[in-house]
Amino acid sequence: MDLLFSYKGGDEFMNNVLLYFALKHDGDFEKIYNDIKEKVPVDENEFIKLKRGLKTKYVTILDNNYPTVLKQIACPPFVLFYEANPSIPFLSKYSFTISRF
Repeated sequence: MDLLFSYKGGDEFMNNVLLYFALKHDGDFEKIYNDIKEKVPVDENEFIKLKRGLKTKYVTILDNNYPTVLKQIACPPFVLFYEANPSIPFLSKYSFTISRF
């Protein structure tokens, strides 16, 4: 089966790559970073299965609504999972609860 993903496919494809590795590695920064660095291929079937189990919304570090302040820390989360609306100003600027899986 051909992969749907390409590391050169633009933000939409890279968002899927980030989501895949974040789900696969339970948000572990080092594991995600290493897989991206090594250009480990995305297993399409595994990605579909992982994404089906996702019960929350998400935003990746590539998205415009990813909090700028988090981009400035060492080892920022590649993907943030949330249940609220991130466009609400007080949530997007001031209120974060970050937990690792």
